[in-house]
Amino acid sequence: MRHVIFGGDGFVGRHLAPKLIADGHEVVVADIHHGDLPHYRTAKFVTTDVTDPASVAAVGIRADDMVYNLSAKMLSPIQVRAKRHDFFWPVNVHGTENIIVAMDKAGAERLVHFTTDMIYGHTVTHPMTEEHPVAPLGEYGWSKQKTEELAAVWRDRGMRISLFSPASDHRARPPRHPGKAVQADRLEPAGANDRLGQEPVSVHLGVRLRRSGARRVQGGRAQPGLQSRLA
Repeated sequence: MRHVIFGGDGFVGRHLAPKLIADGHEVVVADIHHGDLPHYRTAKFVTTDVTDPASVAAVGIRADDMVYNLSAKMLSPIQVRAKRHDFFWPVNVHGTENIIVAMDKAGAERLVHFTTDMIYGHTVTHPMTEEHPVAPLGEYGWSKQKTEELAAVWRDRGMRISLFSPASDHRARPPRHPGKAVQADRLEPAGANDRLGQEPVSVHLGVRLRRSGARRVQGGRAQPGLQSRLA
């Protein structure tokens, strides 16, 4: 199977790509940044700006590809609040839409999309479940919430989208299993084309996958969201 990883030169992609290669899969990394990583001797790299539909189309997505969207604009460098909407939206929202549209044109149906627990805002109930009120934190949280709404729309059109939702402090967490390195590459590629968007897929690092449904945004506005949190 071929795996296309948008934003694959980042933290998660640097673990996911070599794991997929080690398991015998073909990997394409599409990113605006090209790091000096050993797995690029095997993986194909395509310089890609997700904010540009033509650049995304040039990756050449195929109908049977497994696609991952790990691209995201983080708050670096720090922006004043008045500029944060325009800072986050092009990559996080429009970039996600460009990837999904390119997939649709190619007939590709399988997507794992990287989102965040920041869509829930501050913890109101513990443990935090899928029924937790949604109150996104800042423009970053709102941008990721919008991508979840976008995912819900495309699920209704038949696309199989799973959400990959790490806790915001996952980089600082100790390993769940002493003596083992923390990895974000525990998405099981074998059989992923049958399970993603339908059944649980193994994910570590405090990450859970979610499927379609509806969720209420705190403040009374009903928003399409993604329900059925899978452990």
